Amino acid sequence: MSGGGGGSGLATELDRLLEMARELEARVERGSPATARDLCAALTASVDNAVRLAGTGTPRGGGAIAAASGKAGRKRGAMEKVRRQVRVSSVHDLAPLDDGLSWRKYGQKDILGAKYPRAYFRCTHRNTQGCQATKQVQRDAGDPLIFDVVYHGDHTCAQGLQHLQRHDQRQTAAAAAGQEQQQQDEGLPVGAGGMQWPLDMGFEAQLDELLFLDPSEFLQPGFQNL
Repeated sequence: MSGGGGGSGLATELDRLLEMARELEARVERGSPATARDLCAALTASVDNAVRLAGTGTPRGGGAIAAASGKAGRKRGAMEKVRRQVRVSSVHDLAPLDDGLSWRKYGQKDILGAKYPRAYFRCTHRNTQGCQATKQVQRDAGDPLIFDVVYHGDHTCAQGLQHLQRHDQRQTAAAAAGQEQQQQDEGLPVGAGGMQWPLDMGFEAQLDELLFLDPSEFLQPGFQNL
């Protein structure tokens, strides 16, 4: 096995180790000792495999470990972190936490000094589409009607792309509605081509306005039927 292949395999194995460690933590929290023991055995086998891959990467092994660990660290460090606060109407209202994306809860833990536990979620399509997006949700200690939500990474799965498209469409529609409302507030006809005058301006006043227009402006569509 070449040094490059060994480093790549080691990075993959390290990612598997991290994932299994998180799953083990979740199972312990859920009180499932039997499945936790099975996962411990899988973790041990994965550690042995990682050690073997490290030994085949380079003659000394240390270079492969450093390179693979650095690659995995950069990968995790490069994941964008976004913090949001979501307000709900009551302590039982969780609907605002639905961000339109599919998540799977994989763990929950009590944080030292925190009043409420923290829940951990990952993208439902992690295993099928390789999406690495995760999020953490925790009720705010000072206000139980506020949830602190932390997103790690962007959705690279199909649902993430669809969500971005819907978000762009909503922004475009909101911008158009805002422009239309502004025109209405200013007393301008909405959607009219060419020059626009306030609705309360009389015809003679509009003619007076025409005297101050540049002749080239008469070529605009709004003047074609004058």
